[in-house]
Amino acid sequence: MFQDGFGRAADVSSDGRILMGSVYDPETRSEALWLLAIPEPATATLLGIGLGLASCLRFRG
Repeated sequence: MFQDGFGRAADVSSDGRILMGSVYDPETRSEALWLLAIPEPATATLLGIGLGLASCLRFRG
């Protein structure tokens, strides 16, 4: 079984962008399932560029 607070990844989608797993909660003695969606690198890059441009425009005015 699990140790306190530790979980495990059980499956990964075919494109590697979604992970599924579970974690054990010792207080309730139950397992909880989790999903983690990893965004595409392009999304993070566009967000960074947009925030950088927005901060430049803010300081110009």
